[in-house]
Amino acid sequence: MGKKNNKTGAQPMSPEKYIKEKARMLPLGMCYTYANWEDADEITVIVTRIHPKGTVTCADFCIDKLCRGLIRTRYFFNVSPRKLAEIVEYYSDKENDRMVEISYEVAHNLIYGSIEFAEEAGIEPVDAWDITQYILEEDDDNVPLIEYQWGLNGMHYLLAEDRLEVSCYLSTMQEHLGRNFKFRVGDSTAYIGGWDWHEEEFQGCEYEIHEEVYGYELPSYPTHIKLLHPEVMSYLTFHAYEWILPDHIIDLLLTIDHEELRQDLENIIRYGLGKYQHLKATGELFAAIRHSIILLAEVGNMESFRLLMDVLKFESDFFDQLSWLATNYLFAPTLYKLNPDPFSEFTKFLQTPKLDHFCRMNVYEYVEFYVEKNPALKEQATAWVKDMLVFYDGRLETSDCCDGYVVAAAIDLACSLGAKDLIPVINKLLCTYLVDFSDCGLTAEVLEELHRGELLRQEYALDVYERYHRLEEDSNR
Repeated sequence: MGKKNNKTGAQPMSPEKYIKEKARMLPLGMCYTYANWEDADEITVIVTRIHPKGTVTCADFCIDKLCRGLIRTRYFFNVSPRKLAEIVEYYSDKENDRMVEISYEVAHNLIYGSIEFAEEAGIEPVDAWDITQYILEEDDDNVPLIEYQWGLNGMHYLLAEDRLEVSCYLSTMQEHLGRNFKFRVGDSTAYIGGWDWHEEEFQGCEYEIHEEVYGYELPSYPTHIKLLHPEVMSYLTFHAYEWILPDHIIDLLLTIDHEELRQDLENIIRYGLGKYQHLKATGELFAAIRHSIILLAEVGNMESFRLLMDVLKFESDFFDQLSWLATNYLFAPTLYKLNPDPFSEFTKFLQTPKLDHFCRMNVYEYVEFYVEKNPALKEQATAWVKDMLVFYDGRLETSDCCDGYVVAAAIDLACSLGAKDLIPVINKLLCTYLVDFSDCGLTAEVLEELHRGELLRQEYALDVYERYHRLEEDSNR
């Protein structure tokens, strides 16, 4: 049987435990930072401690002088002087980043000063600071205080790689600083619209929204057509009626059996879509599509409504050719007359991936038109827009079924409805800083609009004759 070893040896200390308990007992060694540290926005500082046998324990501290304070730090425990030289050389790989020796007092005040400045904005140092701080002296009166300039002219100035990085800081910074800070994304020098970046205390964000990329796979539409009443196509493509159908032509068309006219109008639209897909749609055919959409309001049904929602799944180039009428005169009044309760269909449309964001945005205009024409829908519309905003939460960052423009349109609608109960979810989306503020305004403006709750009066007529009369008036202005 082996003998028991009765000697009780002390357990070796882990590097972290040693640093926390004994590093400050070691004498300070050399300290380093960049030669151009006074002009640089982000610098690395190295502080060393010397062990009795000549080895070194040190830490590097990467600090953001403009806003975030200590953003990276790590320690190197009991390394050789040669290893220390390699660490310093690693940070001297560029001429402008050449490391030079500095006094400990300079290093101490750079590190602690940057952390204190960041904490004013609610930004804490990185977790590793819990260990590496013990390589420094305590921050007390034993170390002379040196005042440095932080931020941009004393104001916190967040430089971020992208808008997602901005979203990690902005809500905290707003809570601690209000509007008294600035920020910028990437290398852009363009800032958010509607604010003078040089005059306002806040708003340094580049005006760049990551748009949802269109990629919806459309079905194939027919390139041949057979109508129950071929004369319908003749009237709708007649060059003199490209934009306006005279009253007597409308009267003539409406004498056709309404079910048969509905079928012909829907088939004309499908045929026009098919020709567009094959790059053969003419101006006359687009005119026929426009007239068909207007006339379907008089003879259509839910099948017609769903067809128009399918039309809205086309890319923006199609609507550029269809014309600016797409929102103002064509879809909103016709959809309203075809389906008085559109919310489930609108939800299905908006939750379809990879659609054109302009068509998504227009849906929120259509809902506002619905409520203007039928105020009894206001409560239902408010609940619906809440569901959509909740749906966007967590999707905005990846442009999944939305982007900053679409969410702005939804917030706009909530403001028009005076939906004050939606403030929490709206604020959460706004604090991502991925929303198009030029459309919905910033948080203070949104709150004001939510409390005012004023619908935008939309001059879209419902009567088929008045629709064309207003179109004629507008075209003559």
